[in-house]
Amino acid sequence: MRVMKIHEVASLFPVLQAKEMRELREDIQENGIKVPILVNKKKDTILDGRNRYMIANELKLGDGKVPMEVFKGEDGDIPGEIISRNILRRHLTDDQRVTLLAKIRGPQLEKGAAERKKGGQFGAVPLKSAAPGDAAAILSKEAQVGRDKGRAALDVAKHAKDIVDDVISGKVPLRKAAKIAKARKPKRAAKPKKVKTLKERVIAKYLGFMDAFPITEHREVKRILHEQTAP
Repeated sequence: MRVMKIHEVASLFPVLQAKEMRELREDIQENGIKVPILVNKKKDTILDGRNRYMIANELKLGDGKVPMEVFKGEDGDIPGEIISRNILRRHLTDDQRVTLLAKIRGPQLEKGAAERKKGGQFGAVPLKSAAPGDAAAILSKEAQVGRDKGRAALDVAKHAKDIVDDVISGKVPLRKAAKIAKARKPKRAAKPKKVKTLKERVIAKYLGFMDAFPITEHREVKRILHEQTAP
């Protein structure tokens, strides 16, 4: 059987657990591969079906016994296709699913959100399931989780890259990783306090002084002040 690479996005998805892999192996051994392995146009990279491909190699199945489907879309559409085929089909927890999406799509989503905020309008996003909004809202909708998990996953993918794969594999809970990411998140520098001019301070004091009198007395108060300050 030909040697093929695994697409970098597909490789981010955890392989099946031992029990599931064993059951799939037994099924393929008995019935063969029923669902074709999705490959790129060059037929040198697997886009979907890594587990089936691994088992086919173990069983020493020839190319004729491994059905393949060639992806007909554009190369730029491949990541979205891999995600749509795997993100909800896999046995992933909410934490794993949203963190995996954050790792793959986080930078793109946050860049898009920043551009929409700057331009005052919503832009398009690659996945059809996404709706206009900020990065956390879009990510949460795609992963089918609450917005808080979406925000936490984005923070982990951005500020705790060394443990993001541990969350995806299920070794570290997202909540714990989010606390680590929060501690590493750079704090915003405090804006320098504006120093008011003498005129601004006088006006502020004057307005505060006038507020102590009923509006019906303001004219008389001004007259008295003028008399007191006149040379």
